[in-house]
This record gives sequence, structure tokens and C-alpha cells, in this order.
Amino acid sequence: MTRLPAHGQLWQVTGPSGYGIYLGDGYWNVLVRSGGEYTLTDTLSPCPVRLEELQPAGMTWADQFDTLAAAGGLGITWADEVRRYRAQGLAVTVPPPCPRAPLEPRDR
Repeated sequence: MTRLPAHGQLWQVTGPSGYGIYLGDGYWNVLVRSGGEYTLTDTLSPCPVRLEELQPAGMTWADQFDTLAAAGGLGITWADEVRRYRAQGLAVTVPPPCPRAPLEPRDR
């Protein structure tokens, strides 16, 4: 008898991601690389192959990201990614200070 995935379990799955965390109703969270960044995405496509010994600590984004990255041997964590995003993003997203508008004389 084949074991069925339960919510929150990490499985080796078919497809390019290689590993997925079962969400229920046929949906899986997998880690994908897009534009040089890794992110979680849900998909219906993978089929479970084998239940992994390594399991997520919980169902938070960070727990799932860390578990999928470790299973895939990527050597990254969500905390690392956040630090990298902040370091890169602050230089791009923080606008220069607004110039001060000249003070207008008060109406008398």
C-alpha cells in the first residue's frame, strides 16, 4: 500500500523542483528559481515519490523555504535571502530625500 501525503509533509516529488511540501487537495509548495531568486510557489503538478526524513518545523514561509532549500542542497535560508533583499533593495527602493519647499510668507 502506498502512503499518502499529509498536510505539511516534505516529500521527494516528480518534476524539476525535486521536493515539495504537501498543502492538501493536490497542491504542493515547491521552491523555484526565477530571475536569480528562489521563492515558494504552489503547484498541482508533482507526484509524491518518497517521504523525506527531514520535515519542516512548521508551516510558516521561512520554515518551508528553509526545509526545501536544505533538501535541495542549496545552502541558503530564508533569513539569508531577507538580508540579501534588504541590502540590495534599500539602495534601490529608498528614494532620495525630498527637497524642502520654500517657505511662503504668512498672510498678514
